[in-house]
Amino acid sequence: MIIKLTFKDNDFTHILEDYTNKIFDITYFNSISEFTEFKNNIKKYENDILTRTEIQELKEMLEKQIRKNCKKYLEKQNSSDYLIRALEVKIVKAIEDKWHNGEVVYYFTSNMKYLTM
Repeated sequence: MIIKLTFKDNDFTHILEDYTNKIFDITYFNSISEFTEFKNNIKKYENDILTRTEIQELKEMLEKQIRKNCKKYLEKQNSSDYLIRALEVKIVKAIEDKWHNGEVVYYFTSNMKYLTM
């Protein structure tokens, strides 16, 4: 699974790069069961054995959870409301060979690494 994160502002990309190292940090989840469910949902999404409707619902749920956790991370970092409002999270099938002015961070759940473009 590939997670696309951006503020559409390359002055703050380093914050997203740091967050990608904490996507699986349990402190940003409300409970152990929420954390476990998140990991299980990622596995489900990666296995791709669901219907289109189920995949879309799961994708939206995962994006919402990642956005919520990233906002918690930003609040702990005392980031401005501007960053919290500007945050965009999407799950994408592939990345483009396209210049993004250093504003976009792609996180690959399969190897827990990120790429900034």
